[in-house]
Amino acid sequence: MARPSLKDIRSEEILAAYAKCISRFGLDGATQQKIASEAGVQRSILRHYLGNREQMIGSLIDYVEKRIEFELELLVDALPASGRVNTLIDILFDETSATDENTALMLQALAAASYSYPEVNTKILDWSNRFINLVEDEIRHEYPDASENQVFQTAFGIVALYFNIDSFGQIDIPNSWWTASGDAARSLINTLEIT
Repeated sequence: MARPSLKDIRSEEILAAYAKCISRFGLDGATQQKIASEAGVQRSILRHYLGNREQMIGSLIDYVEKRIEFELELLVDALPASGRVNTLIDILFDETSATDENTALMLQALAAASYSYPEVNTKILDWSNRFINLVEDEIRHEYPDASENQVFQTAFGIVALYFNIDSFGQIDIPNSWWTASGDAARSLINTLEIT
C-alpha cells in the first residue's frame, strides 16, 4: 500500500483545522486567516493545497463525509452480538464520548450556512439520515414486532438527543446531563417493549 503523499497529509491537517474553525466561528466566520492559524500554516498555503473558497468547501464536505462514515463504522464495530441497542445508547451517551472535533457543532454551523450552499444542505440531510438509518437498523433487529413508524420515531428521538447533548461538547456541562440524555433514550426504547 502506498504511503500518503505530503500533499494528502497536509490537506488533511488543513481540513481538520477548517472543521474546527467552522465549529467555533461558523462557515462564513471561518476565514482563511483563522484556518491558516489553526493549521499552523501561512494563508497562501491554503489555496495551494485546497484551491479557492468553493473548492475548499467541496473538500471540506468530502472530509466531513469520510469522517462521519468512519465514526459510524467505528460505532457499529463496537457493538456486541447481542444487546446492541443498549450498548449503542451506552456509547452515544457516555460523557467521555463527546467528540473532540465536535461533529455536532460543525454540522450545526454548516446547517446555519446551508441557505447559501445548497450542496451543504443536501449532504447534512444525507449524513443525518445515515445515522438515523443505522439506529433504525439496530432497533428493528432487536424489536422486530415494532412498526416502521415506531422504529423511526424512536431512532429519530435517540439521534436528536445525541446531537443535542453532543452540541454542548465545548462547555463543561454536568455529567448528569449526559446521564439524563441516555435515560431519555432508554425511555424511548422502553416504549417498544410495552407494545
